[in-house]
Amino acid sequence: ADIEEYLDAMTKYSEEQFEDMCENCECNNNDDCSCQQQCDAYENQEENGYVDATDYVQCQKVEYESDDDNDGDDDGNLVLYVGPRCANSGTRIKIGVFQDENCWVPYDDIDVGTLLGNKLSYHLLRSTYSGSSCVSCMEDNDNEEEGDANDADNVKEMCENIYDESAKCETKHDFDNGLVEINGYENQLANEFDVCTFIDSLVWDSYDEEGEIVIGEVQDVVMRESTHLQVLTMYTQFLVIFMLAGYIYFLTREIHIGFPHLDLACHGGEYS
Repeated sequence: ADIEEYLDAMTKYSEEQFEDMCENCECNNNDDCSCQQQCDAYENQEENGYVDATDYVQCQKVEYESDDDNDGDDDGNLVLYVGPRCANSGTRIKIGVFQDENCWVPYDDIDVGTLLGNKLSYHLLRSTYSGSSCVSCMEDNDNEEEGDANDADNVKEMCENIYDESAKCETKHDFDNGLVEINGYENQLANEFDVCTFIDSLVWDSYDEEGEIVIGEVQDVVMRESTHLQVLTMYTQFLVIFMLAGYIYFLTREIHIGFPHLDLACHGGEYS
């Protein structure tokens, strides 16, 4: 799935979970009230000079009044964009500054906090990539306010949205009840081979996410297993080639034995 679509679905889900926690947070004198502390900190984050990082999971334009007019404009204003990007560690998502409207080309001359005029709070955004726990896609039957509680399936709407937006590579992994058996995914099914090939090229570090060949990276060694049909076909081809080579040798030998003094030049032929 596109990172913006994934983050949009996950942040909405995280916000709903956080709001439920705050509504059900009950503190007694003997409790440490950690949930209440989190809720108060989130509610008062703007007063403390913070903005929620989830407000910038979609690439958006931000104008910045620059002291140095490096872009040639008379007014000295820079038009920059803010959106999600991978952190240097490769395991986290952070909000960064970009030069283009697609948030593809980073702009490293200014910090995102300086551009926005506030620090970023990653409390909710962190939950979208935290590997501490998995998120169940089963609907909560006791949650009557769930928007998709009355539909035909028992899958959360968040998971349904991410699945709809995702590229599919399911057939070769033997997914049960995948897009092969669901109506409405004919186009994705037709493109599944191309999707699987593209995903494999990313996993093997052959290409990057923009389709460019990766030269500097060490290629991953992928161990593959041949099927029985592929092995049988390979041995059959070797056997046919060996038999053809033997037959050619036999014919050549018979020609030399049967016509030892044959002059090819007399019969319109040429010497090799």
